[in-house]
Amino acid sequence: MNKIINVLDNSKININSQTKQEISVIDFCKSNITKKINCNIEKGHELKINFFISAKNANKEYVVSFDNKENTKFSCNIYCFCIKNSTINIKLSNSVGIIANNVECKQLIKGIIFDNNSTIDVEPIIIANNNTIHASHEVDIGNIDYNQLFYLLSRGVEKKEATNMLILSALNSCEIDNEIFKKLENIL
Repeated sequence: MNKIINVLDNSKININSQTKQEISVIDFCKSNITKKINCNIEKGHELKINFFISAKNANKEYVVSFDNKENTKFSCNIYCFCIKNSTINIKLSNSVGIIANNVECKQLIKGIIFDNNSTIDVEPIIIANNNTIHASHEVDIGNIDYNQLFYLLSRGVEKKEATNMLILSALNSCEIDNEIFKKLENIL
């Protein structure tokens, strides 16, 4: 079952490793946010966590750290949308100890920037203290496709609605379940 955490302010987020768990963290609030999240992934546990972060006239900073024990699987997907003079900073780190064998660790960060005055800065880090782990990270940050936006505007779609349509289109291409997609759609 997918646990959903809505970020409403700078309150603390606690993530405790369970045998097999999927968590979605949704931050579409309009204020400045600074979050530090630490989690130990215990032996034999599996964790998949998805972050959906939108900044509109705001600055968001996330420092997310995970410590993988032996026989663990970890996947972290972060989707960022930066709109109107905003900044999103992400530091995502995974640490795997010297005696932690059979560890799988995946990091994916995708971001869309909607104007020239916004930025998304990311720092994916995997600290592997042995050579028996399977680890990967991917970062894909870019501007909105202005041809798609122009097309929607030329068809009479208002700019806010067109922007939301492009966000939903980007989310639709991600591997997220329908319940989360509907929540994100309602937020927009």
